[in-house]
Amino acid sequence: QFARHFLNPLIAAKYFSLRTDSVFLRSVDGLCPEEIYRMAGWWLRLSPSFLPLISVPTWASGLTKRFVTRDPRVGTEKEAKFILRTLFKQLRRTLVALKPKSSRSRWTGYQQSEISYGDHQKATKARFVRQFLERANAAHVLDVGCNSGHYSLLAATSGAKVVALDSDPACIDELSRRAKVMKLDILPLCLNICSPSPAMGWRYGQATSFIDRASGRFDAVFALAVMHHMVSQHQVPIPQILSLFAEFTKRDLIFEFIGPEDPLFKQMTWGRDYLRLSRESFEAFAKESFEVVESVGVPESDRTLYHLRKRGNS
Repeated sequence: QFARHFLNPLIAAKYFSLRTDSVFLRSVDGLCPEEIYRMAGWWLRLSPSFLPLISVPTWASGLTKRFVTRDPRVGTEKEAKFILRTLFKQLRRTLVALKPKSSRSRWTGYQQSEISYGDHQKATKARFVRQFLERANAAHVLDVGCNSGHYSLLAATSGAKVVALDSDPACIDELSRRAKVMKLDILPLCLNICSPSPAMGWRYGQATSFIDRASGRFDAVFALAVMHHMVSQHQVPIPQILSLFAEFTKRDLIFEFIGPEDPLFKQMTWGRDYLRLSRESFEAFAKESFEVVESVGVPESDRTLYHLRKRGNS
């Protein structure tokens, strides 16, 4: 079971560039060695890293029941502890050997890139988020489209427990390392909010969907620099985006509105017409579920930061 859920997905990622999150979208049982064995050529099947974890278990799978007949019980507690310690040491060495190298993607440097904000614009955004955190005392925060987690780190530093989502594995990996070093309560998840993990397993109840698990669980939701991805790449209408976030939050939504004149939005839309999308239309849609507590325009941009409060929580 440990091999199917941890070692085998890491092997598949290392040698076949198979994303680990895709493994668990296919099956809650992970990845069996036979599946990886079929993907490998003979030279890889006989390599030192493949042989003990993939090839030998595949070759032996039909023989196990015939030849493993001895009583598996251990005579003493001391012997049992020795066996477990030895097993854990072997597994730890294997995990270290399969540890992915630090990876980069087009999004890992987004926060510092030219297509992102300038310094004064980033300062405006950070100040807006900090002031909200100081006022709101949010215990549980969901950061959607967290990138490398700058605002997740701000929320966690303020004392919140944070769940951070991004579809880019390299960004999530970077945030995971930073949160560990800083000893912050952040759960980074590699997840596309426009195609979240579904319910799976026996009668779709063995693993519930992300939306079911997230609904009504958070005091605040951050949706910063994510709207244009949902609108342009996934064709999700603004009212549906707001409806989903209203389902997740019990109280507050920190939302970054990105207008059609934004350079990155233009780049992503490939000439499609979003000119009817405006701050006025966004606020009209937002008022169906939220009240506008505060809004701040980002200098020299077609972006506006909103603090929205769910109706009935004034």
